[in-house]
Amino acid sequence: MRGLLKFRALSFVHAEAKPRMEEMMKALNLWIAIVLSIVIVLGWLPGRSVYAAGSAVLDQENASGTGNVFVNADYPRFQTFTPAFAGNLSGIDLNIFDSFGTTGALKVSIYQESNLSTPLATAQLATFGAGWVSIDFSGTSPYLKKNTVYRMVASTESGSPAGFGWYLSSADTYPRGSSSAAGRDFAFKTYTIPDYSLSPAESRVSSAQSSLVADGVSQTTVTVQMKDAQGTDWATGGSSVVITSTLGTVSAVTDNNNGTYTATLTAPTTTGTATIGASVGGSPITSTASVQFVAGAPSTAHSTVQSGNATLTANGTSQTTVTVRLKDAYGNAITTGGATVAIASTLGTVSAVTDNNNGTYTATLTAPTTTGTATISATVGGSAITGTASVQFVPGARRRRTVRYRLAPRR
Repeated sequence: MRGLLKFRALSFVHAEAKPRMEEMMKALNLWIAIVLSIVIVLGWLPGRSVYAAGSAVLDQENASGTGNVFVNADYPRFQTFTPAFAGNLSGIDLNIFDSFGTTGALKVSIYQESNLSTPLATAQLATFGAGWVSIDFSGTSPYLKKNTVYRMVASTESGSPAGFGWYLSSADTYPRGSSSAAGRDFAFKTYTIPDYSLSPAESRVSSAQSSLVADGVSQTTVTVQMKDAQGTDWATGGSSVVITSTLGTVSAVTDNNNGTYTATLTAPTTTGTATIGASVGGSPITSTASVQFVAGAPSTAHSTVQSGNATLTANGTSQTTVTVRLKDAYGNAITTGGATVAIASTLGTVSAVTDNNNGTYTATLTAPTTTGTATISATVGGSAITGTASVQFVPGARRRRTVRYRLAPRR
């Protein structure tokens, strides 16, 4: 009986403990999975450099090294490089031949090649030896733009005779940069944390048409394509986008929920070139677009006829230039040629019309030998231009006649 009671008691305890044990095992497995994920993300695996940011990727590399150049505080060396990713610099690896003497820390400074006066960041490695060594920039993490040239400058705390040998190639093996050793490149690797955030600098503004008639009704679609810092199209909506233009009117912006935002630009009634800009979240987008507003069809009511002279001598040879200036229905000057223009006069003779290919048409009016007032008119495309010009033909100066008298002698 006691044995039976004991068995039952043990069975009861086991039944109570089993769920708790299962919960503990699940919790343990979860922690193992988390730790393993951290190990993988941080790169704690053989053969890979370790930096503070888990998302760092190898960006630029020149692994070739057949010789080496001596480096120390007295003789710093540089290597330029051009990132393929935009983002924060996480670290730099250098391939060291060996170190000599008490060098102190190995120091690497980063500059933008266009501004060598102030470094973007400096990091150092307290102790180092032969082989690939890692300089951690995660503490400062300078932001590097893609396709922009940067310079790394390596040196040491101490000067001669201490220093180290930095491996370099026997030829120009790195196409995206150069070094202080002309025609050769140092052995290095750069690690970047790519920036995939929305980028006003990379986003683009475009117009479906580059020109519109300045008639107050012509329209074109303006599109803003959002991109991330790597220049990749943004695929979702939800951003606050504003589109503006220096000429014309812009409609409300439509979010197409695919990374693009559109608005309609309506032409003004005046000619000129519009600059179209946009902003996202209040930050201006670097890219802009332009639309040229041009004059419309010639208007017989607004085009003009002018004469270079208001009066001419009616001598059969005096001349003046007659000019027709074509304008559209809103009074905008037409600046291109190609129209069919005829010029006529009620007095005198009119030469053939010259198309000046700038919206003006000229002819020469030659005076008749009779006085009077000429009305000069013109047509464009067969339709009469409302305005006319007039030229008055006047008599020339009277010719003086000299009469000589011969006196008879007195008798």
